[in-house]
Amino acid sequence: MVGATQLMMGVDMVVACLFEFAAYFVVDYFIRLVGHSGIMYIGLLGYSVRFVVYASVRNPWTVLPVETLQGTLLLCLQTVLCRGGARRPRGPNQAVELS
Repeated sequence: MVGATQLMMGVDMVVACLFEFAAYFVVDYFIRLVGHSGIMYIGLLGYSVRFVVYASVRNPWTVLPVETLQGTLLLCLQTVLCRGGARRPRGPNQAVELS
């Protein structure tokens, strides 16, 4: 148990929400810059970093820099996944087979 206070948890939520809000303005730029696959790879790497930091945290205030990744990565990954449906093949064979 880390022992975070209610104030710290509130600040944590505010930081995550602010960075997610800011990400709305730059998500298209990120997708154009690195592409859909790049966003997926960055998202997986970012979530891996987050989980490692969460597992090794001793002071609850050290989580705040990592929470900046939460909002940004979540929004970018959701945008890429939602746009993936728009990129599916059209026509009689609409299913994409994974092999």
